[in-house]
Amino acid sequence: MSSALVLLCFAYFAPAALANPIIINPSFELGPSGCCSDVDVLPGSSALVGWTVFGSSLVGRGSIDYLNPPWRVSDGSRAIDLDGRDALHGGVSRSFDTEAGKKY
Repeated sequence: MSSALVLLCFAYFAPAALANPIIINPSFELGPSGCCSDVDVLPGSSALVGWTVFGSSLVGRGSIDYLNPPWRVSDGSRAIDLDGRDALHGGVSRSFDTEAGKKY
């Protein structure tokens, strides 16, 4: 019974694993766990899987808030708020390889 379940799970999830997506964690579902509805994430952090947090270039600091339920979000169950601690604006960035002429 358990081997059949493992095989079924592999058959279901294998195509998604082979797709090798360019953007990892696009809706911020994988991030720091917290006790609260929002978690302050400081610049330089890579706690959001696939993303790096940066501070505002205007003030040289800033952060973001990582929003957990019960916040209402447009995709999934988590999101980010770009005006983190003390309303000093932060952001997230990532880089990825592309190929000329390929559609993304």
